Amino acid sequence: MTSPEKHHTYGVENTIKNESRLMDTINEKGGFQKYLSELNDFKGAFKEKVTTCICCDGRIDAHQDVGEPAVRLPGVFVFEANKSLHAQRLHRAGITKIYSHEDCGAGKAAYLSMHADNPDPSHEELRAFAIEKTKMFCDEYGFEYAGHIENDALNEVHTEQVLYFDATTPGTPSFEQSELKGKIPQGFALSAELSGDWRRDVEALLGIAFSGHGIGVELVKSGKKFTVVVIAETESILESKKKDVDEMLKSSEIIIDVDGTQHTLEDVVVIDGFVRPS
Repeated sequence: MTSPEKHHTYGVENTIKNESRLMDTINEKGGFQKYLSELNDFKGAFKEKVTTCICCDGRIDAHQDVGEPAVRLPGVFVFEANKSLHAQRLHRAGITKIYSHEDCGAGKAAYLSMHADNPDPSHEELRAFAIEKTKMFCDEYGFEYAGHIENDALNEVHTEQVLYFDATTPGTPSFEQSELKGKIPQGFALSAELSGDWRRDVEALLGIAFSGHGIGVELVKSGKKFTVVVIAETESILESKKKDVDEMLKSSEIIIDVDGTQHTLEDVVVIDGFVRPS
């Protein structure tokens, strides 16, 4: 028995439409910087003394699912060989708690690599594996295992149309998208400066967006593109990080098939960004 098949429900279709309208409004305003600068609660979306780490998955709402702001990293770090380096970065940033979550793609990949005799694991087996490995990481490196996130959205397709690439310094105020829910699209989120390899992580997240589990291909069919939103502390850092992401897109070997037409990531992804308010 495999995990429940991802599908479009009425609620998912509404989410996609609402997020698309938000993106249209943001683009009409001239991009995220101009749009956000007009919001009274823009500065309040940056949170100090964040102590929790959750996955990049945009279907996870930090407020709703864990009750507090969180840094975001792909769950793969709890399965990798260089776990100690990840732990060091998290400790330096003041992180004390880590969550696992339902429908963890990194967990499934790790499970399959360790269980060649079971190529079709059940939903229950994958959940138990994700919990076990995250608990082991926390026990070994001195973190609190804070629990396993489950919500209805995790049984649906990925509806993310954006990736928030937070390039602010770890330990300083970080962006919490759930603070602006309903005002900005809820997307993938990556605490880039805590990542051991942000290029790999961005490529992996874009791979999900343009897979059969995401809506990236549908965006392209409708004449739109996926957006990477870079967040930085200064204008000069913002421009530098945007160039880094642009170079990563140009060098990626990922090919996206849209109705038989081949596209590179550079063809189907645009880069925007904004500076953290002072």
